[in-house]
Amino acid sequence: MKKRIVSGWVLSFSSEESLLEAVKKLLKEEGLRWEVCAPYPCAAVRLANRHAGRAVGAGVRLWAVAGGLCGFLAVALWIYWTQFCADPLVTQGRVQGWESWPAYVPPLFEGTLLGAGVLTALGFLKGAFLPKWHDWAFDCDFFRTDEHGDGYFILLEEDGERAAALAVSLNPAAAEYIGGEGGRS
Repeated sequence: MKKRIVSGWVLSFSSEESLLEAVKKLLKEEGLRWEVCAPYPCAAVRLANRHAGRAVGAGVRLWAVAGGLCGFLAVALWIYWTQFCADPLVTQGRVQGWESWPAYVPPLFEGTLLGAGVLTALGFLKGAFLPKWHDWAFDCDFFRTDEHGDGYFILLEEDGERAAALAVSLNPAAAEYIGGEGGRS
């Protein structure tokens, strides 16, 4: 996959309150790609996730429901094939067919749980935006020194005068411009 050219600003903030104020200003801007980083889940991160639609849990629930339905249908088709289509064998005098439905409840339940569990894990991994081996923001000196090590950051993925003016207006404790190849592809 060809990587697109990504450049932007890494803004460092000294406190959670200043980060929250900056996030409130960024929510009013249109057409920006930005990300909030904090050492722990704080109000600014929750606000950014809620308005950006990037919360991990929002999509995971849909994956869980889809997985449960897929697991249920897979086991139901397996039961149908073994009981009706593939030369059913009468054992211990049990009647074949849907009349013996209590025997089908445990496999259907287990198939639903298995499907939901597998697709929930896959949905979480997809929605978690796991870090790439190299992102453009890692070229920033903030991440190489202990000066801003456990700080609050905003990554603005935009180039140009608009982003520069916005970076200054957010009043960060420090700002650094990064340009080059990398980022999400």
